[in-house]
Amino acid sequence: MRHFLRLLMLCLGLVLSGPAFAACGVATTVSDDLGSYSSNALKAGAPPYLSEFGGFSCSSASLIALLAGNYLKATVASASVYKMTSATSSDTVSYQLAAAADGSSPLVPGTATYYVNGTALNLLGSGTTSVPIYVKLASSTAVAPGTYTGSVAIRWDWSFCSLIGALNACVGTLDAGSKTATMSFTLTVAPQQTTMLVATTTTWDAISGTTDPKAIPGSRRRASITIGNPDIVAIDRGTLAVILPVANRTIVALDGDGTGSGTVVQTTDGSPASGLTVSYVSPSSTTDNVDFSSDGGTTWSYTPTAGDTASESAVTHIRIRPQGSMAAGSSFKISIPFLVK
Repeated sequence: MRHFLRLLMLCLGLVLSGPAFAACGVATTVSDDLGSYSSNALKAGAPPYLSEFGGFSCSSASLIALLAGNYLKATVASASVYKMTSATSSDTVSYQLAAAADGSSPLVPGTATYYVNGTALNLLGSGTTSVPIYVKLASSTAVAPGTYTGSVAIRWDWSFCSLIGALNACVGTLDAGSKTATMSFTLTVAPQQTTMLVATTTTWDAISGTTDPKAIPGSRRRASITIGNPDIVAIDRGTLAVILPVANRTIVALDGDGTGSGTVVQTTDGSPASGLTVSYVSPSSTTDNVDFSSDGGTTWSYTPTAGDTASESAVTHIRIRPQGSMAAGSSFKISIPFLVK
């Protein structure tokens, strides 16, 4: 008898050792801001899958477990169209929905997609209490800047055991339900403008040479232009040009920066590599990528003579036309020497 009581207490301990779980629920309205992307990025399909709250959540991650009979599924309304519309034009941006971060479990309108299905499938991983839906943006054509909005209705159906024993058996009641959430999306389409930063460094003066030179009349300096591409897509080949006005009290110095080393026009690639190149042969070259203007940038056929102050002082603007497609998130620096008046 004593042995039987011990065995009964042990069995009760095994059953009651499992945690008790709170209920799951669905937020009927969910607002998701998908961020800001350029039209070029959307057309290229470059935005990654974005993790957004889909409306379903549980107060305990342990409740969403692989247990026979447990399930969680999402069903998009069968009449849904995955599009967002501009507030100011007729343009639209399409999107895709998926239950997995890599898009491998798409949410097809009218078809249930399982996040949890007994002991066979769990797309949520561990520690998840707010269930995500992954959104992939795309557009087959260029779209106008502006704010785009859209919405989709998703029915969540679930059934989870509310108390699990140590033998991984359900010994409690079921937490079950069916409820629809409406996900509203907002997207901003805006150009990701190329950035340009200009800086100057004195490289030589007649008194100190190249050792701590000062920006005094007759000294040499370099003006550097750092170009940046903040977008997540490359800038198209052949569309990039930099126009540098000659600063007051300076003259372009096509005979060098006074250091006696390096080429006249120097370039430095950033990280990641930009993929750009700039060729400079001479002021008179018609095949390189550096041009000069003496009329404020209206025409680019002026040919100064290197080392001739009179002809160099007539230059008002310098145009650099980098070659190649500029990689996403990259930078590229160009520097040109000047004489201080």
